[in-house]
Amino acid sequence: MATFNVVLQNGETEKDADAAKLIVNQENARRAELDPPEDALPMSNTAELKASYEWCLEQTVLKAHESYQKQAAEALSLEADAKQLWEDATNAQRQAAITALGG
Repeated sequence: MATFNVVLQNGETEKDADAAKLIVNQENARRAELDPPEDALPMSNTAELKASYEWCLEQTVLKAHESYQKQAAEALSLEADAKQLWEDATNAQRQAAITALGG
């Protein structure tokens, strides 16, 4: 499985802190709802908040990567299906397909 390391640099503005608090609080609320609940991510000081926010961002990147892997697998499967249909088609069926595609 792929791993990602997110490092937040120059993220010391009030807007940055507000975004970090929002996302970490949402993650902590999600964790609290689990059965059994998971420990909350720490955020009692700037360093803890930054580390917790980076962890949340890493999870977001990982989910995007997994989604891209799924999309790639689906695209490759469709391509393989199309190639097989083309190979199985008669010349007349191929010509009809080309015509239907505007060729």
